[in-house]
Amino acid sequence: MKKIVKKPGKPAPARKVKPAPERKKFNITAILVVAAILLITFISYYPSLNNEFTNWDDPTYVTDNPLITSLQHENVSQIFSKPVSLNYHPVTMLSLAVNYHYSKLAPCPYHTTNLIFHLLNTLLLFVFIYILTRGNLIIPAIVALLFGIHPMHVESVAWISERKDVLYCFFFLAGLIFYLKYLDTRKYLYLLPALLVFALSLLSKAMAVSLPVVFFVLDYYRGRKFDWKSILEKIPFLAMSVIFGIIAINVQAQGAIAKPGVLTLFQKFCFASYGFWMYLVKLVVPFKLSTFYPYPRLTDGGSLPLIFYLSPVIALIVAGAVAISLRKTKVVLFGFLFFLATIALVLQLMPVGKAVMADRYTYVPYIGLFFMIGYGFNKLFENPKTAKALKYSCATVLAFFIVTMAYLGNAQTKVWKNSGTLWTQVIDNYPTSDVAYKNRGNFFGDLRETAKAMSDYNVLLANQEADGQIYGNMGNIYRMREEYQKAYEAYDKAVKMEPGYAIAYINRGIIFSILKKYDESLADFDKALQLGANPPKVIENRAFTWLYKGEVTNNPADYDKAFADFNYLVGQNPEDFNLYLNRGLTRFKISKFEEALKDFEYSVRLNPKYAGTYFNISVCYYKMNNFKKALEYGKQAKAMGYSVADNYLAELQQKAK
Repeated sequence: MKKIVKKPGKPAPARKVKPAPERKKFNITAILVVAAILLITFISYYPSLNNEFTNWDDPTYVTDNPLITSLQHENVSQIFSKPVSLNYHPVTMLSLAVNYHYSKLAPCPYHTTNLIFHLLNTLLLFVFIYILTRGNLIIPAIVALLFGIHPMHVESVAWISERKDVLYCFFFLAGLIFYLKYLDTRKYLYLLPALLVFALSLLSKAMAVSLPVVFFVLDYYRGRKFDWKSILEKIPFLAMSVIFGIIAINVQAQGAIAKPGVLTLFQKFCFASYGFWMYLVKLVVPFKLSTFYPYPRLTDGGSLPLIFYLSPVIALIVAGAVAISLRKTKVVLFGFLFFLATIALVLQLMPVGKAVMADRYTYVPYIGLFFMIGYGFNKLFENPKTAKALKYSCATVLAFFIVTMAYLGNAQTKVWKNSGTLWTQVIDNYPTSDVAYKNRGNFFGDLRETAKAMSDYNVLLANQEADGQIYGNMGNIYRMREEYQKAYEAYDKAVKMEPGYAIAYINRGIIFSILKKYDESLADFDKALQLGANPPKVIENRAFTWLYKGEVTNNPADYDKAFADFNYLVGQNPEDFNLYLNRGLTRFKISKFEEALKDFEYSVRLNPKYAGTYFNISVCYYKMNNFKKALEYGKQAKAMGYSVADNYLAELQQKAK
């Protein structure tokens, strides 16, 4: 049988592999576009440079924070070992300490620093998208411009305490750029700086833990296979995410995270769904912007408002639309994955704080959504089949949207002018917000506008929303009005409602001292110290109480204790003329006239314009029988406007002869 031998067929043609498009170099056009974007962003945020500190976390982070007052090794060590406001972000605190070192408590440098980082973030975002799109100019321009001016980003920039947002984003974007360089070159060397900036991002804000997930999202966009290699290279990043995630949860579990059982699992899911789609809405229509979005009040039947029950359905519809888009493009899924990866942790599935959502949470997540807008617009204009009329119409809509966002962003920046404007906006949008009335009342109280402050506090009392701090603040108002009995009753109620409220003990101690109940006053000051109150503040008030008590008892032991406290305070703040004045007064009371005179004279050196010190020196010399010197300083005190009795000067005139 004849063997049949098949002739070899023609070899299959070699498959042509389409090379990846070559990335275009940064050119002069790109530089001019970036410069224009940064200029528009700066103009939009310029009003923030004239803003003040607010009472929304700024005291905790800056104005009342002893951690930032020194860059000495001991203080820096504490910055890296102590959480602040139930957050561990030492790089953020270090940056605030640097601000304090150069400008103390002038708000403008703090705002300027925030704005500089926002401008740098806008620049880095342009670079990141430019590399991602391999040199496309339109997409990064749209993304960076929307990022720079969007009103939902104002909170992250105009709020000094939110320095952590602009800082973590800066390092986060740097990490994305390094990772893209790695994807383009496959050089592991780029993963090392990516890991370094990731660590800095984590040390700025815990939300940075999402960076390794975003790396996987970038792999998907670039068409990279999901395999062991792509996983193993990210192990160091994932390990750091887990470590810092655990740290964040442990720190916030001390008070920021809602206790188990407060909300049901279904309610948490409803709140997360509501936040998800509401962030999408506010991307396009940023209405009712607010620094505080309170949780909804339950109906009389104990139910949530209807919109929250509908929210999971709306979220599923959005997810379905994204899935359908895969038939045409993977850009929509990429944008949503970027958005979800970076916002999932703050969608309140694990409720943190008293707000159901926050503008600041969108600072990085919106990048994915802005990319979808930029990509869609670019695709429309690149398509030769698109009618010119449609192109012009879309360009007009985009231009209108950008101008509107810039205008709203500029207006929202002015809302952060001070605590009054800030909380008034919250009250206008959410009239039942107890947090807003409380903080605006505190603001008015600090300005000594007592009627306005009490009006806000009375709203809380009427709504049965008053807590220990409200009664403490009401006590402050009564004290300003010199209604001391009412002040005592308010402070007393504050400490009974919140036994750990140290400031209320300090203030009640001050009222006890005014009412000449010195033993009760001293007991309250000791209690405040036990609760961890700031020692200098407590000891200063205690020193005066010992002094006043000594004047009543004429007991040298009381004066000795007053002297010990003033002596401690002088050691803490050796440039405060008033402390030397009061220490000298204590020495005078126990007839140590020469030592008292030294304190008074040093007080004059520190502040030669305070007339009362000259009179004290005069009396000191009088007690030392140096009537000539006593007359000299007595006349000087009177010439400076101090009330000096004529018969006292006449007596000195007579004895000086």
